[in-house]
Amino acid sequence: LPLHFDTARQEANFHAVAAGVLGSGSVGLRWFGADRRLYRATGNDVADTVMFGLIGMHLSRVEVDAEKLEEIKPFDLATYLNVPIQVSVPISSEMDGIYVERPGPLAPLVEDMAALLNHTGRAASAQGYGDVA
Repeated sequence: LPLHFDTARQEANFHAVAAGVLGSGSVGLRWFGADRRLYRATGNDVADTVMFGLIGMHLSRVEVDAEKLEEIKPFDLATYLNVPIQVSVPISSEMDGIYVERPGPLAPLVEDMAALLNHTGRAASAQGYGDVA
């Protein structure tokens, strides 16, 4: 099914964010360098993961505008992307069944992407734009 957008501006924001994330320098390189880990964790490559997240945001009626981009947190982004950013590790070998959550190997990548989106939102707002279209 094709995606339905309420406005052309909404669609333009969707595509601008997708292009910005996939075409970004350092974040893009780190994501592409993690492609195997990402594929093992999600079953998707980088491009599919980003599109999956954006489609999820769209279907959840999340406006991909400057304000949302400024505010998005790594945990929320990981949820949209369906990327695990935490792993459960035992507290000690002497205490079976007690675990603590620690950042996983994909956490830095999601944090970088969230930082890129935050920066993009701030830059758009600073220039007086409400979105990135």
